[in-house]
Amino acid sequence: MKIYKNENKVIATLDDGDITQKQLINTLDNKEKKRLADKLINEKLLNLEVEELNLASPSSKEMLEQLPYIQLFDSSKKNLADEQTKEFVEDYIYVRKLAQNYTLNDEKLTKFLEDERNNNGDFLITVKVISGNHMQLSKIENALHKKNNIDYIIKKDSLVVQEKDIFSLNNEYNKDFSQNKIGDYIHVMNEEHSSEHKIIIVTGITKSDDTLLNLKKNKKEILNVYMSKNYFQEKLDIVNVLKMKHKIKYAIKE
Repeated sequence: MKIYKNENKVIATLDDGDITQKQLINTLDNKEKKRLADKLINEKLLNLEVEELNLASPSSKEMLEQLPYIQLFDSSKKNLADEQTKEFVEDYIYVRKLAQNYTLNDEKLTKFLEDERNNNGDFLITVKVISGNHMQLSKIENALHKKNNIDYIIKKDSLVVQEKDIFSLNNEYNKDFSQNKIGDYIHVMNEEHSSEHKIIIVTGITKSDDTLLNLKKNKKEILNVYMSKNYFQEKLDIVNVLKMKHKIKYAIKE
């Protein structure tokens, strides 16, 4: 009787009708069952397609190549020694291959590149980054200002020097380099470690369309970055395509 009373407890009324706790539980149960059924169906569709296309199991080399891109959107994926990480990387590679078969084309990648260029800037800037304390870098700035050779000071003070490529607009230094010329430099301070300063010297400027964002010259890398940013959407798009190939009938009422 107690269970019966709880099930028929009115949790809301609509006009003259009641909504009971039992109705709520049944609705939640059915929605959860439907959600789980959808998940199982989606995974089954992907597995069937992998079998039908006879896709080879990802090699260790493939998995190691793709792991860094997966870590861009999921830092919990540490290494392939972890079984869950390994399974995820394998699934990721299968989805990547299926996307190339069904949902990915040059038109979509071109649109992606346009968005990347708008976000990151038109130029790829090669910079020399010199790290040190304020006093050390003041010497470097004086040498740069006087057009003197700075290599001696760098060597004498054992300063850390790195060369890297960065985008002109969106970069780790939060600086806009789109108007800079070769030879220009800026002095930045590390906000996390206020005692560490950097001088960033522009040593090269190229159009990003000619290098990193060139689909013909750099398609593999562009595809890798695209998938790291759009993996879940591509997986959903593939599933929707595959649903058109198979008959699916639900026995669960929504």
